[in-house]
Amino acid sequence: MALFARKFGRDEREAPLRLKDGDAFSLCLESYGLTAREGEIVRLLIEGRTNEDIAAQLFISNHTVKNHVHNVYKKLGIGNRVQLIQRFRSALEESGGPPAPAAPAGRPRAARFVVPALIVLVAAAAAAVYFLIGPGKRPPRPVASRRSIAVLPFVDLSAAKDHEYLCDGLSETLIDALTHIDGLWVPARTSAFFFKDKARDLRDVGEKLGVEHVLEGSVQVAGDDLRITARIESIRDGRQLWSGIFDRKMADIFTIQDDIAKKIAEALKLTLYKEPVLRRYTMSLESYDRYMKGIFFYNKRGRENLEKALVFFSSAIELDPKYALAHAWIAETYTVIGSWGFLPPREAFSRAREAALEALELDDSLAEAHSALADVSYLYDWEWDRAEAEYERALVINPNYAVTHSSYAQFLACQGRFDESMERHWRARGLDPLSLMVRSAMANTLIWMGRYDQAESELAKVLEMDPEYEPAKEYLHQARLRRALLGGDFAGALEESRAAGDRLGMGIAHARMGDRPEALKIADEYAAEAESDPNEAYTAAILFFALGEGDRGFALLDKARDFRSRRLVFLKTSPYFETVRQDPRFTALLKKVGLAE
Repeated sequence: MALFARKFGRDEREAPLRLKDGDAFSLCLESYGLTAREGEIVRLLIEGRTNEDIAAQLFISNHTVKNHVHNVYKKLGIGNRVQLIQRFRSALEESGGPPAPAAPAGRPRAARFVVPALIVLVAAAAAAVYFLIGPGKRPPRPVASRRSIAVLPFVDLSAAKDHEYLCDGLSETLIDALTHIDGLWVPARTSAFFFKDKARDLRDVGEKLGVEHVLEGSVQVAGDDLRITARIESIRDGRQLWSGIFDRKMADIFTIQDDIAKKIAEALKLTLYKEPVLRRYTMSLESYDRYMKGIFFYNKRGRENLEKALVFFSSAIELDPKYALAHAWIAETYTVIGSWGFLPPREAFSRAREAALEALELDDSLAEAHSALADVSYLYDWEWDRAEAEYERALVINPNYAVTHSSYAQFLACQGRFDESMERHWRARGLDPLSLMVRSAMANTLIWMGRYDQAESELAKVLEMDPEYEPAKEYLHQARLRRALLGGDFAGALEESRAAGDRLGMGIAHARMGDRPEALKIADEYAAEAESDPNEAYTAAILFFALGEGDRGFALLDKARDFRSRRLVFLKTSPYFETVRQDPRFTALLKKVGLAE
């Protein structure tokens, strides 16, 4: 550092800092009131990058960089880059980072350090949990001292093999019941069902799920006669802690489920505080049977299966109009249908809202209904405060509902609240460690944060579990595409997009390479498609902005807004709008979508 001062005539306090992901610095930015984008620019500034370097790396204009820098200086009450470096050098010094030179006489240390030491310490601890661990490594379990058990999918031993839905429903019901037993940790359905129809090695199950015990069982149905077998085994030594055979009538299914839950608690030496263990949302066996069939098809996903799920849920309600949980799952199903574009947003999300409100009128304690209403509130209604309140309410009711943690994480990411988003992602992953959806959603947020290496590592693990999982393949492409675009490798971006069949990526690459005719051709194609599918208006707008045709781009975004395209929730964090962020029309659109700061 002394050499630096001699050669360039600067005090060593002015020397650029080299920061790593996970430094306390990273998590202190919020305490200064900086946005995610401003935080990125601060990092590059104090590493010694020029405005031109920053513009190229972040895929934005020099003008945009200057505006961000001006806002940063204003928020921190400083006037230049030297003061910025000194400010964060002081923060690192207080948090145990590299030692900084002593402050000049007469300048109190406290005056230089505006972030309270407590915040720095908390930030450092958070960094250790969320960033030093890193995606791909096992996140910590909710409470290490808890007993733990995985409920594996029950096997259908019926002669006709036509009761798979009952086996899955029994397993899922037991998972839900056991998550409410104090002192017991149970992996979510998705992780437990990862082992369905696979050869099971108990030690492998224990390692992948992080549990001490497993519950296995089978179901046989013959007319009205029902036989359920179940056993609890220790992962450590294979010892059987309990086994039971239940020969009953189908009408006794509720009692059997309750009995099994009690036996599990007894075997694990846990105390039950509620009698019965399971909530009975309907007393109609036939209605319950149709509900379970609905859940079975919902979990299979795809348009055809989701439509079948709606048929069975609706049939369950016809038999029991007060079946609140069935109403809630109609809401959940319509939110998925709307999100995937199987129905127009107005139709899908309106039906989802109606079903969620009906469920809550019948039973306000349904986490599923609150979670579905939260999804509708931000994806369609653009009522972000209401959405957050509903997510929080759902998690108060059921803190172990991994689906809600994951949805909440994506909601936070859309607002640029990335640290909070990652916290929710980790919670979801801890509860559902083998969920492809949860892991992929986490990787997507990492892409938005510009953490491409971490995202690709996480997605590689997802594809190891399921090489054909389409969301993971799409996110992996997006990570590679954005890395290439931000690095100025437009030829590489074009090649990556061609391999993935991504016309949008090809169009952006052509635009950046100066091949305007080819980029315009793709943009016009999307604009034509937007006449019949207004969701594509959003995509077309991105290309027209890349071509510098702002008027056409904003006209298309207005079309997407009128359609209430769910893609508009990505406006604030998508890197493809950086060139127009300072345009008053973009600010007005953010306000209409509820994303204005």
